[in-house]
Amino acid sequence: MDMLPPALQPVLLDGRLPAMIAGIVFLAFGARVYGLVVVAPGIIGGLALGASVGQLVGGPLAVSVAMVILALIGAVACQLFEKIALAIGGLGLGTWLAWMAWPLALRTAAPWWGLVGGGLVGALAFPRVYHLGLKPLTALVGAWAVAWAVRREQVPWVVLGLAAVGTGVQFWLGGGGGTPKSTKKPAKKER
Repeated sequence: MDMLPPALQPVLLDGRLPAMIAGIVFLAFGARVYGLVVVAPGIIGGLALGASVGQLVGGPLAVSVAMVILALIGAVACQLFEKIALAIGGLGLGTWLAWMAWPLALRTAAPWWGLVGGGLVGALAFPRVYHLGLKPLTALVGAWAVAWAVRREQVPWVVLGLAAVGTGVQFWLGGGGGTPKSTKKPAKKER
């Protein structure tokens, strides 16, 4: 790091510049890059493990093959873990909501089947609701990163203002996150 100008060393070494860059990416494109963020640990871990395993097994070809295979396995595993984690989170949230809301609505404690039903509804509904909220959530993460980079993370209107702008930009740019695209094929035109 001695090659860097003294004025740049604090900026690069304290992590504020990378946080600013990541924050801007999440503000504008958070829902689009979310899938990459989910699978990135699996890919990086698979590449590292593949390089180690490949060196034990043989030459450069073995290293390359091991890296590709383990990176793919890591990516798929992270994608699967995300789906399972969302379902488990929804199960817990649905059960908790049923446990809290039942007495308010019916003035009795929630029966076991009410808790199970609430958990199942939560497990099925939460992943969809989560993906609908992905743009505002990623914009909020990006806003906090940018605010931290400029030393304004303690000022709520800065974080919330940036998050609002980021959410607007993401919805304006469209695509990524949100509801899954329809799998129906468009009707053919008749001549």
